[in-house]
Amino acid sequence: MADKEFPPIHEEALNIAKAVGRVAQAAITRTKIKVSKEVQELRITICKTSCCGNYEENDGRPRCRECGCYLKYKTKLTTETCPLGLWKKEETKDGSV
Repeated sequence: MADKEFPPIHEEALNIAKAVGRVAQAAITRTKIKVSKEVQELRITICKTSCCGNYEENDGRPRCRECGCYLKYKTKLTTETCPLGLWKKEETKDGSV
């Protein structure tokens, strides 16, 4: 799977637009947007060590070949999930996401 290509640019743009929408919705509803540093590090570790083979790092910038996202940013957000289900959204104390 290491030879898998990144999604086409229009799919990457759509993925980013959807993520921005989810973050905007969280901000509007005053839901927590960022995960803790520990959760972010755990998510990146899961991506690095997963057998899916989609983790790639170029110039110190880790990316996912499945969705095309830059993991430095995606793994920080409570609203985001791994497209393969390897890590989920972070729930807040009141149960909202």
